[in-house]
Amino acid sequence: ELCDDESLSEDAYFAYRARWPSPGRPNNHVTYAGVADGVGSWRSFGVDPRDFSHRLMKYAAENIQEIAAMDLAAEANFVSPPTPLDVLGHAWTRVVGEQVVGSATACIVSLDQRLNQLTYANLGDSGVIVLRHVLPQLR
Repeated sequence: ELCDDESLSEDAYFAYRARWPSPGRPNNHVTYAGVADGVGSWRSFGVDPRDFSHRLMKYAAENIQEIAAMDLAAEANFVSPPTPLDVLGHAWTRVVGEQVVGSATACIVSLDQRLNQLTYANLGDSGVIVLRHVLPQLR
C-alpha cells in the first residue's frame, strides 16, 4: 500500500553540512546524512513506530549542530568532528533515556572535505553502497 503522507512514514532522515575549521583549513566542511527505518510491527502492540526513528534522527542532527556550534565558538581549540558512531550512540542514548518504545535500523554517514573521507555507522540491516563514476575508456 503506497502512502503519500510523509507524516505517516516510519522512515526518518536528516542531512547537515557543518563548517568545521581545522588547522590550516579554516573553511573545512563536514557533511552528515542519516536515515532510520522504524520497525512497523510495533504498531500491532499499540506503539507508533515513527516515534523511535524520527527522534533518533532528530537527536543525531541536534548533536552535530551542538558540537559544531561549540567548536566554532572555541575555534582556537580544534576539535575533531564527531564520528557517525558517536552521533548515533548519542542519539540512541537520548531516545532510550526518554523511554521511547520501539526500534529502528539506522545508518549515519559523514563526508569530511579535508580528508576526502567517507565514514559511516550502521545499525541493523541498513547499509551503504559507494557508486563511483567510471569513465568508459577505463573499463
